[in-house]
Amino acid sequence: MDITLSGPIWQFTLQIIEATDRLSQFNAGTYFHPAPATVPQYVYRLGYYLSDNFSLSLGMDHQKYVMKQGQPALISGVIDTTYSQLFGGVYLLDTMKINPSFLSFEHTNGLNLFSLDAEYTMASKKIIGILYLDWRMGIGLTGIMAKTDVRIMDYGLYNRFNLSG
Repeated sequence: MDITLSGPIWQFTLQIIEATDRLSQFNAGTYFHPAPATVPQYVYRLGYYLSDNFSLSLGMDHQKYVMKQGQPALISGVIDTTYSQLFGGVYLLDTMKINPSFLSFEHTNGLNLFSLDAEYTMASKKIIGILYLDWRMGIGLTGIMAKTDVRIMDYGLYNRFNLSG
């Protein structure tokens, strides 16, 4: 994944950035109590067959995405040297080791994917013995509601929830 950040004193892209999920330790209070519903990662999908062949489903994925620290990344762009003597300069596919004093980037307050899907299933056709073939066709609508926590060179950015995709 590539990350591009722009502001009044920097404009740069980091290439081939790795990230991980941030899983919560499993306990019933975290995963099954409604109050901390945004703490753990989860995937919900509810569906209903309106007829033998037509169904609707609604889903939500609540994910935690955290950029790995300590990884090398290719950087291209400009950082104003009056803002940061340590990181300021012009970069063209230079290698930089990512650390918290330079950048932290995460979606731990929300990377929420919502989806609404409609599907049509044709009757199963017997091919040979116990082998059957199903044909399914569908269409879906998906949106992402994200809130990103970004800290660039100790400058924290407040990011509100926004609709993406």
